[in-house]
Amino acid sequence: FEANTVITVENVTQGVIFDTVKEALKDVVADMKHTAILDITATLNGKPVQPNGKVQMTFAIPENLSVDNLKLFYVSDDGKTTEEIAITVNKDARTVTANLEHFSTYVLANVVADKTDSGVPGTGDNSQLMLYVAALAISVMLMSATVVVSRKRRG
Repeated sequence: FEANTVITVENVTQGVIFDTVKEALKDVVADMKHTAILDITATLNGKPVQPNGKVQMTFAIPENLSVDNLKLFYVSDDGKTTEEIAITVNKDARTVTANLEHFSTYVLANVVADKTDSGVPGTGDNSQLMLYVAALAISVMLMSATVVVSRKRRG
């Protein structure tokens, strides 16, 4: 940025931007109480400007948000485009850092769990399932062969 550029971060809690964000993220955010809508702008001599490249910004995580399941989203002015932005969360300092390419509306939010979740907790790693099935099948065949051989020897 040139000298005398003013960067402003406004926390939006109502109005058109709030309503647009609420609709855009309705499938991601369960409750708007767990969001912080940030309207980020930069001006130079009273005229809006955008960064020339990436700008690293660090935000304090508001008290209404948990550090767990925290995501940052860009939401377009019309609400039709949303994009998750990569962040680094510092749980001890309760801050989040992101590299932004432009200034606009961003939302820090605690996201809901995946809706395809059946509600039943996982019971462990099933990546070796086929190996276990094969071992079980071989065990059954060996036991069957043992029974057949022992009956032949008796009879």
